[in-house]
Parts: sequence; structure tokens; C-alpha cells
Amino acid sequence: MALYETVGFLEHRPMGLWEFNEPRVTPKTLESLTAGGATLEQISDYYDHYYWDPLIFFPKGPALLSLPKKDKKIIIQEFFKYNLWHNFPAFAASRVNIFFYAAMARASMPGPLGAKFLLPRTKSVSMAESVNLPTDKYLLGWFDFSIKYRAIYWAPWLGLALIAVGARRCMKHRDIAVCTMVGIYALQFIAVFTFSIAGEYRYLLAFFTAPLALLPALYSQPDFGHA
Repeated sequence: MALYETVGFLEHRPMGLWEFNEPRVTPKTLESLTAGGATLEQISDYYDHYYWDPLIFFPKGPALLSLPKKDKKIIIQEFFKYNLWHNFPAFAASRVNIFFYAAMARASMPGPLGAKFLLPRTKSVSMAESVNLPTDKYLLGWFDFSIKYRAIYWAPWLGLALIAVGARRCMKHRDIAVCTMVGIYALQFIAVFTFSIAGEYRYLLAFFTAPLALLPALYSQPDFGHA
């Protein structure tokens, strides 16, 4: 996260404004970023607002995870010592941007027909489309429709709302069972929101399925509304 956000701080700003003409990142950071042989221009060219993959995995990219261990340590130290606090608005904007990109399911999602391409890579004995059901075309149609409006049908809004409701009940009624469940979800939300460096929908699957656990826990007691 420190490495990805540090590169984001170096992104070109057309207005050219900076407080008191201070550097956006420390000189030590710049030296460590280029220790692997990549130039700052090349690093910036492979920066993506939603994914860290180009900085790490692209064959012609800077491959920043291959930096020497001491330079990685310097980048992390300088991030918490100076870079984060002097770029906090950019950091906060990046966290919100990546989270909502993932929450609205903007990332690529494999469809049902992708199984015939994925199964051979697992080296299993499974066979794709071994049975053709009469409902297949309707299910595929529904999938295409839901993907078109994925910000509604695939977004974890209900789960996140129930976590907020559960947190309120936890603070008000001190329900140990609910506090335990909601606390785990809340910690996971904080971790994903703070440390995610890719807008991957899979990181939020727990919140999408959260209603399966939270709805019974919150509303199965008949006296809940009168507690």
C-alpha cells in the first residue's frame, strides 16, 4: 500500500500547486523507487488509479516488488514519516476511489461461460457444459442484465447498511453476539478500505453475503423493535 500510494503522489498535477514549495515525497523515496533501474517517468506511466498490477506484473513495467529489501523498507519508513501526512488528501481520495470502484463492481467479472476457459487451468477432471439445462439461456440473460446494472444488483450496499445497523444496536444494547459478528465485519471493512490497492470486487464478497448472517441475527428476535 505504501509503495502504490507513493507512486500516486508523484502523479502529474496540471495546477502545479504545492504547499510552501515543499517536495511531494522525500529525496530518499525517489532514490529508492529508482533503485531497481526504472525511471520515475516509466513508473508514472504504469500507475493506474484502480490497480497496482501494472507497477508489479507487467513484463515491460517497473516491477517494483523486485526492489531491494532495504529500499522497500525506506519507502515504507518515509511513507509514514513524511509522504502520507503531506499528501493525505490524495491518499484519502485514492482510498475512496478504489473502494467505490470495487463496490460498484466496475472491475472485470467472469461470466458463466468463462468456466470452459478456467477449468482446464485447474488441471482437474471437471468438464464445462456437460449438461445443458433448458433454463440456461434465461440464466445467461439474467446475468447479462445484472452486469449491465451491476452498481445495483452486485453492489454490497445492503450488507454495509446492516453492518451500520448492527453497530448501532451493539452500542445501544450491548448484545455480545451481535457485537462479535458486526465487529468482525467492521474490522474487515476498515482493512479493505485502508489497505486495498486494487479495485477488486472479490475483496467485498463478504459484505455482499453479509445479509445471510446479519438479517437473522438482527431481526430474528420478536422483541427487537421494543428493546
